[in-house]
Amino acid sequence: MSGHGAHQSDHVNAGRFDMILALALGSWTLAKVESHIGVVSYHRPHAGYRTECRSTAGVWVGRSSLLTHFKSVKNSRLTRVDGRSARVVAGSEGYDLALLDVDVVQNNWFTVSDALPSAGALLTASAAVRGSGLQVKFGTSFLGIHNEGGRYRFDATAPSYLDPEEQFGIVVDEGNSLAGIVCAFDEGDDDIPPTLEIVPSTLVKAFLNQCRAGSLIGPASLPFKLQAATNRSLREYLNLNEMNEGSLVIGRNKTETEEVLLRIAEHKVNADGSLSGAGFEKALVFPDYLASCLSPGDSIAVTMLRDGNTYEQKVQLEPWIARGWYGNQLPSESPWPDFEVVAGLVFTDLSAEYLKEFGESWRLVAPSSLMALTGSEESFAAVVLSEVLPDISTVGYVGIRHSVLDSVNGAKVTSLTELRRSLQVVPDSFTTFRLLCGLQIVMETNCLESSTRRVLDAYNLRSARRE
Repeated sequence: MSGHGAHQSDHVNAGRFDMILALALGSWTLAKVESHIGVVSYHRPHAGYRTECRSTAGVWVGRSSLLTHFKSVKNSRLTRVDGRSARVVAGSEGYDLALLDVDVVQNNWFTVSDALPSAGALLTASAAVRGSGLQVKFGTSFLGIHNEGGRYRFDATAPSYLDPEEQFGIVVDEGNSLAGIVCAFDEGDDDIPPTLEIVPSTLVKAFLNQCRAGSLIGPASLPFKLQAATNRSLREYLNLNEMNEGSLVIGRNKTETEEVLLRIAEHKVNADGSLSGAGFEKALVFPDYLASCLSPGDSIAVTMLRDGNTYEQKVQLEPWIARGWYGNQLPSESPWPDFEVVAGLVFTDLSAEYLKEFGESWRLVAPSSLMALTGSEESFAAVVLSEVLPDISTVGYVGIRHSVLDSVNGAKVTSLTELRRSLQVVPDSFTTFRLLCGLQIVMETNCLESSTRRVLDAYNLRSARRE
């Protein structure tokens, strides 16, 4: 619990309100973050007041192509790499992952040049590895993977807060040639130790060679994003009850009815946003799909469902673009923030105190959807979906957090007052929450009140809002 929560304890009886305050501010979420390392098929740019260019992110690979796995070791030990002492922090099948050195040159954080370096140049990127013997700190940690037959090496950063969707690393061999990529993700399962999975460079090198030879730098991206459609109410809303496939399309040209993506090329798109197809088990495509061997401007066939009709079309891949936001514009101070619990959705006003809950380096680690607002020259107001509490009504939505709310049932929302007003007038059998990032949360209107009561009881919360 933050010092802010302790400061306010004089005003609150018992710890139940402290819990919901922590949920609203996000400190409970941050405290619960557990680090896992593995392969993902997309990368979302990390926000802050710096600019970055990730021209090597987003390689689409299948889990069957993994080189090896590394699991954390309980008792770290010392070894020698490059004639120096190094502490082993993980290992698997004869390979060791060792911490080689730490370099705190901050201006090299997260930096990749606008154009790819020439062959042999060391690529600097970010990753986060946690395990026995590895201390989390700002700076660049040089990690080495080695055994008797050879060694791989890559640069990585270990930030104090890990946003697993926004960390990845480049693996280079002894000659500084690209050997693969390493990515971080969060499963939140205490029974599974942190693991490190390295993607071999076969697909990566072919893709990078295309980038070096062409005028367009960076991975290709579909012109829209996907949202998993596993929630029962959402599938009813989309008329997908009779189907076990399909993910909701977001970020596409606005149409009167929602579109569902069923297939990408010959690969089936599952309800959870993953792909099924020959050659791999699953490749994550939620919320972004980035192709490995295609270039911006290439076309790929997709199968869509709209208004009950299935159709196929070709879409042109777009360049993947990294963004950097510059700004120190803070929202208004609100040391005693309000909140609203709707079923398992925890909403709060975006405030300076909310951002500062991410720690002293909040400008570096706060989510991009929040940091983007700080670049505005004018004051701003917004409502944040701080957390989604597990409940029957929130199946498929758990994991969405720190996201700016855009509208409720089509009505723009910038404050909790407007949110409450929108919930009082619901003409439909479904209540739709649209987030600024494009994600959509659908719940049955008639079940909202009972779901909220169930969540309050389950989490021992006294009230659905500040009293």
